[in-house]
Amino acid sequence: ADSSGSASFPFWQPEPRRVRAAALAGGQWRLGTWQEVEGEKPLVLEPPCPGVIRLASEGPIGRVSLVSQDGWRIHALAGMLGVVWPLDPAQTTEISGLPEGSYTLQVGDRQESVSVPCGKSTDLRVK
Repeated sequence: ADSSGSASFPFWQPEPRRVRAAALAGGQWRLGTWQEVEGEKPLVLEPPCPGVIRLASEGPIGRVSLVSQDGWRIHALAGMLGVVWPLDPAQTTEISGLPEGSYTLQVGDRQESVSVPCGKSTDLRVK
């Protein structure tokens, strides 16, 4: 993005009729909804009221997968940006800047629904 927070990119041809966009800007995830493509009309991603998931673990037990209630695979988006969430029993792992909402968190073979409230942290201990 440029200094105004705008980014542009070309679509492959033929242009899709519907798209959804995501961004990580200023430490906050912006997850768009499906929208119709209307010529040069920009897609706008509003900044969320962010929350945090704080993970504590008793040992290294696998990769962290995080999916939003509308299907955004946050762990995959983060991975494309080189962001990883290591689980280390010596420290708490924070997944910050998440839009308020519900998520499915999976670590190893354990899966949980997690609510992320606006402006707050949700603590979770993984065994």
